[in-house]
Amino acid sequence: MAYTVSLLTNTADCDLALAQAQNDLRELNSSAASIALRRDNTSENATETRAALDSLASEIGALQVLLPTLPDTDVKRKNQAALRRAENRQSSLIAQQQARSAVGALNQELKLARIQAEITELNTYIGAVQARRATL
Repeated sequence: MAYTVSLLTNTADCDLALAQAQNDLRELNSSAASIALRRDNTSENATETRAALDSLASEIGALQVLLPTLPDTDVKRKNQAALRRAENRQSSLIAQQQARSAVGALNQELKLARIQAEITELNTYIGAVQARRATL
């Protein structure tokens, strides 16, 4: 896009425009880095979550088989508590897994692409203002 930098009539105006643009650029670069890091961690987290869910499913299955065979004692109550904890953890991990789904990853990629486009346009703007400043 061609910017009407001719509206800038002195170097002070150019300096102000450049300072604001540089601040915006820092914020956009920070956002892009944050989103890129989350995207990179998504696949690693998904693998860890899947392994934890598999382990919990085995633990829950074993406890469900064991509990009916135990007499009503402290051992049975401890195992019932362990089953509840495992089921709660499983529910929590399933919710986490859904939050970090493929759709979520694609949305992060879209956000990153939008920010990168803004960065490119902002750099074009900065170049135009710098060129105008050089002529004043």
